[in-house]
Amino acid sequence: MKYILTAALMIFSVAYAQDSLQLDHAISIALTERSDLQQYEVQARRNEAQLQVIKTQYLPQLSGNVQGRYNFINPVSVLPANIFDPSQPSDELISARFGTNWSYSAGVSLSQPLYAPSVGGQVSEQLLEARRSQIDARGAREQVVADVTEAYYGVLAGESEISLALADSLAAATVYQNLVEEQRAGRTLAPEVEQAELQLAQVTLRLRRTRQNLLTLKQLLLSTMNQPLDQAENMVPAVSLESCLRELEEPRQSSGGVADRVELAQLSLEQDLLRTQALNQRKLMLPTLSLDAYLGANHFSNSFEPFNGARWFGNSYAGLSLNIPITDIVKASRNEDVIETEQAENRLEQQDFLRKAGYEVADAQAQLDYAWQNLAIQRRAVQLAENQLQVATAQSEEGRSLDQARWQAAAQAQQARYNALKACYDVLIADLRLRQAQGKVME
Repeated sequence: MKYILTAALMIFSVAYAQDSLQLDHAISIALTERSDLQQYEVQARRNEAQLQVIKTQYLPQLSGNVQGRYNFINPVSVLPANIFDPSQPSDELISARFGTNWSYSAGVSLSQPLYAPSVGGQVSEQLLEARRSQIDARGAREQVVADVTEAYYGVLAGESEISLALADSLAAATVYQNLVEEQRAGRTLAPEVEQAELQLAQVTLRLRRTRQNLLTLKQLLLSTMNQPLDQAENMVPAVSLESCLRELEEPRQSSGGVADRVELAQLSLEQDLLRTQALNQRKLMLPTLSLDAYLGANHFSNSFEPFNGARWFGNSYAGLSLNIPITDIVKASRNEDVIETEQAENRLEQQDFLRKAGYEVADAQAQLDYAWQNLAIQRRAVQLAENQLQVATAQSEEGRSLDQARWQAAAQAQQARYNALKACYDVLIADLRLRQAQGKVME
C-alpha cells in the first residue's frame, strides 16, 4: 500500500509539471478575451460615431429640388374691372384665371447655421455619454480583475489542500500497514486495524473529493478568463498562497476612503449630465440664426414642353433666417423643473452611497485586521502542534509511549496546517474585499 501511494504521488507530481500560470497573466488574458468587456469597445466606437453625426449639424445643408406639375384647375380670382379698363364702373367685377396648365421648377437650396446653441449642448451631452461608457467599462474591468483574483486564490488554496490531503493519505496508509504487520506479530488487536482501515478509506475519499474540488476551482478560473474548460487538467499556478501573502508587506490600511469607487464616479457623472441637460433646456429657448440661399429657375406653359429654354426664368435669393421659439419655451421650462428634481435625487443618492461605502470600508478593514490576527494565531498553533509531534515521536521511538499518541499528534499537527491554510486564504480574500471597498482593485 505504501509503495502504491508513493508511486501515485510521483505520478501526481509529474502530471502537474506543466507551464505555470501567473496571476497577472491570468488577469491579462481575461481583460483581453472577455466578450462582455469587448462590448464596451463597440460602445466607444458607437459613441464616437454619434458625436460625429451631431457635429454635421454645423455643416452647410445643401439640397436640390426638381418639380413638374400639371394643374387640372387653374385658380380664378375676382378683380375690379377698372383695373384693366378705367372707363368701367368701380363696382364692376370680372373673373381672371391665373397660372398655366404646366409648371416646372428646378433649383438648389443652401442653409448654413450661424448660431445654433442647442447643437453645442448636444455635443456636450454626447461627450458625457461617452464618459459614462468609459466609467462603466472601468467598473466591468475591476469586477473581472476581482473575479479572476478570487478564483486564482481559490486554485492556490486547492493546490495546498491537495498537498495536505496527499500527506494525510500517505500517513493513513503507513499507519494501516504498520498495524497490519503488528497484528501478524500478535502485538495489536483486530479492532485497531479495522479502525485504521476505516481512517484510510476516509482520507482516500477526502483526497478524491479534494482533487475534484480543485478541478472545479480551475474550471471556474478558466471560465472567468473566457478560456476552454478542458485546459483545467494542465493548468498550474506559478505561486503559492504563502508567496502571495508575502507580497502583502503589512496589513492594508483604509486610507483614501471611497474616492476611487466606480459607483461614486457614476453618480458624479450623472450629476454633470443632468446639469448639462438643464443648460441645454435653456439653450432651446434661444433663437437660431442661419444663412439661407436659393438658386433655380421656373417654367410655365399651357402645353407639355419642359425642354423649351425660352420659357425658363431664373430665380435666386439669399438672406438671413431668424427662428424664435415661442411655445417651446414653456415646454423647455417644464423639462428644466423635472431635471432639477432629478439633480436633487442624485445628490441624495451620493450622500447615501458615501454613508454605505464608508461602512463597507470600515467593515472590510476590520475583517482584514481579524484575518491577520487569526493567521498569526494559526501559525502559532502549527508551531505548537509540530513541537508536540516531535515530542510524541521521540517518546514513541524510545518506547515511552504508544504509537497511537504519535499518530494522534500527527493528526493534530495536520489539522493545524489545514487551519493555517484557510487563515492564509482568508487574509488574501479580506485584502481583496478591502481593495474592492476602496475602489483600488486594479492596484
